[in-house]
Amino acid sequence: MDSQQSTEAGWTRTLLSSVSVAFFGCLISSGYNIGILNAPQEILMKMSNASAAHDFGVILDATSLDLVWSAVVAVFLVGATGGAMVGGAVADLIGRKLSIMVIEIVLALSGILLFIGYEKEHVHWFFLGRIFAGFGTGLTSTVCPLYVHEVAPPRLRSALGSVTNLGFCVGLLLGQILGLPEVLGRADTVQYLLAVFLIPTLGASAMLPFCPESPKYLLINKGNEQDAFAALSRLRGLPQEALSSELGGYRAEAKLAAETPCWTLRRLLADAVCRRRLLVLLLICAGQQFSGVNAVFFFSTAIFQRAGLSQSQGALASLGCGAANTALALLAGPCVARVPLRRLLTVSCLGCAVCLAAFAGALCLMETYVWAAVCAVVFLICYVVAFASGFGPIPWMLGAEMFEQGPRALAVSMGSATIWVSNFFIVLLFPVMYAQAGVACFIFFLVCCLLAAAVAHFHLPGPTVEGIAVKEMEAVQV
Repeated sequence: MDSQQSTEAGWTRTLLSSVSVAFFGCLISSGYNIGILNAPQEILMKMSNASAAHDFGVILDATSLDLVWSAVVAVFLVGATGGAMVGGAVADLIGRKLSIMVIEIVLALSGILLFIGYEKEHVHWFFLGRIFAGFGTGLTSTVCPLYVHEVAPPRLRSALGSVTNLGFCVGLLLGQILGLPEVLGRADTVQYLLAVFLIPTLGASAMLPFCPESPKYLLINKGNEQDAFAALSRLRGLPQEALSSELGGYRAEAKLAAETPCWTLRRLLADAVCRRRLLVLLLICAGQQFSGVNAVFFFSTAIFQRAGLSQSQGALASLGCGAANTALALLAGPCVARVPLRRLLTVSCLGCAVCLAAFAGALCLMETYVWAAVCAVVFLICYVVAFASGFGPIPWMLGAEMFEQGPRALAVSMGSATIWVSNFFIVLLFPVMYAQAGVACFIFFLVCCLLAAAVAHFHLPGPTVEGIAVKEMEAVQV
């Protein structure tokens, strides 16, 4: 493809490098940190016990060790919630580009702390590393959707909205692969497993100085028209004279923003339209985590073993599900760009509900019928397809798409924080729910999927995400 064709399609080298910095430096590294502790859990628990012995003179029993491990998991989610909550304010204060640099610094510090914590058997350094990793991940979930949305041309904006979910999925899959005992999941190599994400993070940080700041941030938040239009010209690969339509929309939005006071949470809640949009956003973000996705993957390896696979084959099959989830996340961008948002999310939520019902039924029958395990595998795969087609990627991008420039950063922060808080409660409650109710706990997740489908169908606009953005721009210009 020559440069002219690339420009016509909306892709330029500058745009590609800008999106790549966010994707490789922040999103993949954050996704990697989300699930990297699953594979080496037993090894890390032994390290925690050794640390307690030589640092504090205490030998932990099984209950205390489980409590320490729960705390290691929890501090990541607490850090992620905090990062998501302040991410919007940070992005508005210092800019999208500088915020990405802060994320890369925080993630790099986390990798160094995790490496030292395991190498020297100091669990307190390990805790600190997980807090930094969580905080950086929370910042990523807020800042990167903002930056990608604001540098993308209108025709690619909806497709690139799925980059956040794709980056997390790629990072999770990479962690699953590297966490295998045959790769880095052994006691003598775990320290490298914990810190290997520094490679893409530091590589992307070297590219960051050559990427432009968000044109919308420069114009609307900082009032710097000259730098904003220069950045836009670089991103589009066209002279400013050829960007009159987009520049006109930017000027109209900047004029409207200049006539309105600064957006705060109080003002956001006082505005009837914004309040309704925010409520829809928060319900869908919470629904994503209460959809049962964590519970389904919790059962995956055991179900594959019941279907006749060995333990190692079951682990590889679970890895295959992660690969399928990543592949579907890659396909989600074109789907979101072409299918009406309300229809896509509603169908995805209903598909998850149906698959959960069938999956729970197969789990109940597995003790009696051998074929039920095979059915459970089929329903698990169907659930992954249903989730990844809409319910997985859309909540991450919805805040950036539903709100105009003024309240956008605040709304994205609140949406991301809701996802992490909901994830925190699921991590705490699911073991208790399963212990008390068994397979019946899937009824709760099924109901949550149905409620999310109702919210999507009755309260989300019908056009594609791109259509929403265009309509809002037309409203601004009027």
